[in-house]
This record gives sequence, structure tokens and C-alpha cells, in this order.
Amino acid sequence: MTAARIDTETLRSLPKAVLHDHLDGGLRPATVVELAEAAGHTLPTTDPDELAAWYV
Repeated sequence: MTAARIDTETLRSLPKAVLHDHLDGGLRPATVVELAEAAGHTLPTTDPDELAAWYV
């Protein structure tokens, strides 16, 4: 199989996914806290209930 080459303009014109729009509805706040801690990322709060309210 041969790899296709895509020029820059074609690549830029393709639709993109906005991941944070999907993540905030697809992950439990507790999971977000766990993943953030594992990655060393600071969240506005580490309390899952407070984080859920922060999403809104």
C-alpha cells in the first residue's frame, strides 16, 4: 500500500474535532481529577463535585 501525500491547504481545510467539547461530557469529573494528577496538571479544584460545577 502506498501512502498518500496531502498538501498543507487540504489538511488545513479538513474538519477538526474540538476535544474538550467531547471530554467534558464524556468523562466523569473524578476521572478528570485522576488523569490530571497522573499528568501533573493543576485543575481549578480536585473535588469532583466542585469540578462538575466548574464545567457548567
